[in-house]
Amino acid sequence: MGGFEEEAGTMESVHNNMLFDPFHRQDIHGLTRPDLFSVAGGKLVFQTETARSGGDNLSAGDFGHQVACGILNSIAVTGALPMALNLSVVASKGTSQGFLEKLLAAFKKVAARENVLITATTEKNNDMDGIFVSTAGIGFLPAELTLGSDRVKRGDILILCSRFAEDSTLVDSSGPEVFTDVIQEVLTLGGVRLICMPRRRGIAGAVSEIAARVPAEISLVEPRAEVCRQNFAGLKGFQTDPFNLACDNLLLLVVGGDCATDVIELLSEYPPSAGAHAIGSITDTGIKGPVWLNTANGRRILIQETLNDADN
Repeated sequence: MGGFEEEAGTMESVHNNMLFDPFHRQDIHGLTRPDLFSVAGGKLVFQTETARSGGDNLSAGDFGHQVACGILNSIAVTGALPMALNLSVVASKGTSQGFLEKLLAAFKKVAARENVLITATTEKNNDMDGIFVSTAGIGFLPAELTLGSDRVKRGDILILCSRFAEDSTLVDSSGPEVFTDVIQEVLTLGGVRLICMPRRRGIAGAVSEIAARVPAEISLVEPRAEVCRQNFAGLKGFQTDPFNLACDNLLLLVVGGDCATDVIELLSEYPPSAGAHAIGSITDTGIKGPVWLNTANGRRILIQETLNDADN
């Protein structure tokens, strides 16, 4: 691999034991699990993502910003420090050059702020409808750092980084941010088991996958009533738990119970993770689910059957 060799067994161990971003399935933005390659002092993490803009109200600058934050965060949640990115854009023939330039400028601005090298290509295609973007990124993961579902233990705490506790909203509409600095700082505290970004399938989907991969039984705390009311507003006739709602731009961490308070205090000092708070705990390990939801009226099952390897 051009100057470094893939460590024997690395790919298998990543696929079976490590949870970085649970939404690696092709139906969710084409996200994939990271590949790891050994280098001196650690490993290189390789991540890819895809996205599409269908000419909606999202501006070129906003789209470029979101795409850059997405790939950087996919690397950051592994514990790695992003090093370099590649952006490939394929657009319909009618896409203006100005739109593409603004998209690239926004992408480059985020990369420059994070001190990450980039390469970029653009192409127009008559058969395309909209704009398709593919990103790839490489980050460096120190040898002494290990995050993964195999490190989760009974008594660990689940922490959600959002303004959920601060202004009663589950879906963070403040726009995407890069979490690299926040994550790197939290990792210095020790006790972090794994980090992921729930994204489209919501917190319930992320927790379900954690429960399946450990395996574990998980107990969640019911969101506050005003959170439910705000999130159900406009969803006439649509019944679901707030935990099932899409939640972009949020981090979900599993940390040791003895360091949870310190982690929450540190996260709350950073604007992107303001409002960090515990949403549940690992109540048992070695068993597959269920995921429980504790409410004012007692405990009920939020997720009866967790995801399994057949779903991957």
